[in-house]
Amino acid sequence: MKEFKNKLFINDELNSTSDLYFKLKADFTYHSSAIENSTVTKDDNFDVINFPSKTNTETIATKYKGKYKHDEIIENFNCGNMFEYILQTINKPINEKELKIWHSILKKGTEWTSKYTNSVGDYKKIPNSIGNDIKTPQPWEINNLMKKLLSKKTKTFDDIVEFHAKFESIHPFLDGNGRIGRGIMFKQCLQNNLTPIIVNNESKKFYYDGLKHYQLNGKIDLLKDFFKEQQEYFEKEYKKYLNSDVL
Repeated sequence: MKEFKNKLFINDELNSTSDLYFKLKADFTYHSSAIENSTVTKDDNFDVINFPSKTNTETIATKYKGKYKHDEIIENFNCGNMFEYILQTINKPINEKELKIWHSILKKGTEWTSKYTNSVGDYKKIPNSIGNDIKTPQPWEINNLMKKLLSKKTKTFDDIVEFHAKFESIHPFLDGNGRIGRGIMFKQCLQNNLTPIIVNNESKKFYYDGLKHYQLNGKIDLLKDFFKEQQEYFEKEYKKYLNSDVL
């Protein structure tokens, strides 16, 4: 991973003009949003996340009005900004303050924010669930559960898989848990010099099966197998950045 990180960062600063950065941002944003049922195409997603303005969400929503739902296009745009922030702060620890910043970035300018004002950039204030059949902890339980989760050292592949399973089971935010959880996992892999994981939308059934297996049985074996496959896919997809001097 040394070659890879040397291309992505220069003296610990994000190399935001590199082809590697643009590809990572596009892949993470497209797949992580599509997993949440975004219909934005790969081509449109690339244009959206590279929109000149980083703040004017209404302009980007207006451009695609009639083609995509308002929040759908904005959240793809925001997901790109969240991913950029994750990389810009790669050396910062993952803590509650940082995760709430990620959530604020992800939900910025959405119609969702006007309905759930007190849940933007903060943990959920009302109960939620995973799908229709998996219950999650009550809002009053979240602070203690997250403090406990974030206090654990996350160094190995197994640590990262278990963290992801527990984070998604806690479901601390009212919305956006999947994208934030996958952002955490990507950052943890980079921090520990492990092959990153970008969950491919085409494989989301196996991803959800692995999460549900943990939620029902407390075991991460299916997720481990799945994420190892995703790492292998990443290594093939990013081979030239892992093994050459290509920027």
